Amino acid sequence: MSAENIQFITIDDAFYPQSLKTIDAPPKVLFISGAIECLSTPCLAIVGTRKPTSFAQKLTERWAKPLSDAGI
Repeated sequence: MSAENIQFITIDDAFYPQSLKTIDAPPKVLFISGAIECLSTPCLAIVGTRKPTSFAQKLTERWAKPLSDAGI
């Protein structure tokens, strides 16, 4: 992924997800690669670390594919 493909929006932007604004410490900026319109649809984030354990990698792979196939 190159830097040219990355967009960003701030918490004041119309595309910023309303659901994120309701958490205790919402991020002030979101960096986005892909269709920004997707932010207005139901979604799920899998958040991890740059150095996951092999168990975490396997578990993420086990969950991510079926969720993606289901349109989430």
